[in-house]
Amino acid sequence: MGNGSMIGLGVLLFLCIWGAIALLIANLIGKKLLKRFTKDAEGRTTSKGVLIILVVRVLVFFAPIADEIISYPAYSKMCQDAGKYEFAPNMDEKKVFGREYRIEEEDKKLIRLFPTFQTLHPEDNSNSGVVIETTKLKLIDDNTNETLLTTRTAKPLRSFFAMPWDGKRIPWLLHECSDVLGKNGGESQKYIRSLQMRLKYHLN
Repeated sequence: MGNGSMIGLGVLLFLCIWGAIALLIANLIGKKLLKRFTKDAEGRTTSKGVLIILVVRVLVFFAPIADEIISYPAYSKMCQDAGKYEFAPNMDEKKVFGREYRIEEEDKKLIRLFPTFQTLHPEDNSNSGVVIETTKLKLIDDNTNETLLTTRTAKPLRSFFAMPWDGKRIPWLLHECSDVLGKNGGESQKYIRSLQMRLKYHLN
């Protein structure tokens, strides 16, 4: 069984367990704290009470990823630029057509999206908040060492309840939003292929 299947089973198992716990918590809140709002004089649950309890259940269920939900709009905005290519100075479609290239990284940054938006020190290993990593990538001609194009990637590193897996922490809602190697068939990568550029791999 591959890693993808194992992750999927782990997520499903967690959701089932947490769903049961969230239902229990929501029912306790409804019975103990919200009784006056959900019951009539005879102790029967009102239609308004049913709606309140339903809302409480939804809020409790999604509470563990509230930080990711709040961070999603800002991260989504970053993703709009991730994977889009810009020509380096003095470069255009004709000059980069058919070239062999390698990818180099620079200007790597850690950015906290929640609870405050700020750039972190590269050595900051704290687990608080939603933290992403942005990296500038350069497509460099493998023969002439000229920079042909540049792009950026955005990758979530952690959130409060990110799922631990294989030495990493995988956020539930936020996912890497770049297509530099064409794994997702993105439009930007199709554009690179239309230029007949070829990625050259170097073995370390």
